[in-house]
Amino acid sequence: MPDKKRIQKTALAVTRWIGSPTSVVVHTVIFILCFLAVEEGFILFENMLLILTEIQEDVGELQEDVEEIGEDVEDISEEVEGMSEEEAADEAMEEARKMEQKKTLVDIQGDLRKLMRDIERLQKNGQPPAQSTS
Repeated sequence: MPDKKRIQKTALAVTRWIGSPTSVVVHTVIFILCFLAVEEGFILFENMLLILTEIQEDVGELQEDVEEIGEDVEDISEEVEGMSEEEAADEAMEEARKMEQKKTLVDIQGDLRKLMRDIERLQKNGQPPAQSTS
């Protein structure tokens, strides 16, 4: 299941990056640039706070999303395991049913051969086969 492994790798990579020193440095640089932009008059202080708040909310949402993806991956893994066990049980039952059908078919073929021999023997002896009264 390449999709499952890809999702796991992505979730782990995002989680590792958010808590990494690189992430701390990147966020620090962003904050410094935001405050410098206010100081130089490129952006209003209130707008800068709104932007930083939005970024912080996005990071929080990303962390929640990563946690949810991790939980989903675990759930999917459990479902796949359960499906495999169910499929194996279904296959075993199907195989047992097929074997029973083969045995029944062999029994019917044997009974038919006996009937054919009996009919041939009766015809050779000149006796007509018994008729059914149904």
